[in-house]
Amino acid sequence: MIESKPPPSSSGAHLIQLNDKKDIAAVAMYGCKTVFWNLKTNAAIGEPTQQSGDAGAIGFITNSNLAYTADWDSMQIWNQETALKSGKSIPHRLREDSVLAPAISPNGKVLVTRNKMNSLRFWNLETQKSIGPEHTHESMVSKIQFSADNKWCFSRANTLSIWNPMTAELVAESIRNNVYSTAYLPARQYLVTFEHDRKDPFSKSEVMIRSGAADWRPVRQFELPGQAQRAEWIDQHRLLVIGTEVGEKFKTVGFVVHLNQLTPKFELVFKYEYPISDYAITKDRQHLVIISRRKVSCWKIGETKPKWERAWTGKHWRKQVFSTDPDWVMAHALGENAIAYSIKDGKELWRKREVIYANTDGKHILVTSKDGAEVWQWDVAKTGKKIE
Repeated sequence: MIESKPPPSSSGAHLIQLNDKKDIAAVAMYGCKTVFWNLKTNAAIGEPTQQSGDAGAIGFITNSNLAYTADWDSMQIWNQETALKSGKSIPHRLREDSVLAPAISPNGKVLVTRNKMNSLRFWNLETQKSIGPEHTHESMVSKIQFSADNKWCFSRANTLSIWNPMTAELVAESIRNNVYSTAYLPARQYLVTFEHDRKDPFSKSEVMIRSGAADWRPVRQFELPGQAQRAEWIDQHRLLVIGTEVGEKFKTVGFVVHLNQLTPKFELVFKYEYPISDYAITKDRQHLVIISRRKVSCWKIGETKPKWERAWTGKHWRKQVFSTDPDWVMAHALGENAIAYSIKDGKELWRKREVIYANTDGKHILVTSKDGAEVWQWDVAKTGKKIE
């Protein structure tokens, strides 16, 4: 338990993250402070940091001893082992309607910030100096994401752009994509985009697969029997697409698109009469877990009926599911319950009430509340055990 410190008017924690080694937690407290906590000694590292505003994003930089906090106008890099500043603050803009975390490459070498609401800047994390000039767009930058293989950085400002992060050079731009998620397959450098008329429920998504090895030219194109909303790769030959059927504006369906044949095969995984709030695929890529306003459902990919379903009574609109372990999944609604379920049979394994923020990291559960933050870890027997 990482307790929140007064003032009482702004007590509690609202974000928590773990470092690579899972031995240090960064906790953003209300009152413009962030606490670094040693999980092995169960003690604070140094004094709480002081920021100009409540942190909108926090995190750790891979392959280093550094962490970052981002408030509304800038981000600051910290030494996670001393809780002391490392270098000067870097411009990064957040807004209440657009809280966008800075993007860090998986190898921990490059940082991308939103300098202004409509601009990007690349930074060398070792020198903390900019790579190239600031890049301005005509509209607000709404997404920044690195590819898992470190080769590319994807940004969205109405249309999708692709960057070489080592040089900060634009390699492809103005790619239309009506799906907010970025479905990229590192093994083949494949990027999937979807184009359709959002206002016309009878408009079908035109699916394009582009290849980074072919200068991002389309290498495959086909039509989806519906409109895509979110998508991600299951493996090299299967693509999961969440969306709506033709003519249905609110009913939600999930397709698995099989691409290991000349003509794509569409396999219907689920069909709901109402929109879903969130979904997650288990780490072993075998199960799909969905949360809606009424229930949490687990589907084994390839089967036509849910493996299990559990009623969900939370009323808040922001509902999420998290899965970083193949044996269990966690569901959460803002300010309400966070519940861990067994993937095998849907048995409730763990519950925490009145949770502000929740997440999972490997075998860890991270939660915040008005009292502070907690870190839990599953033992070998898969029972909840709080780290002492």
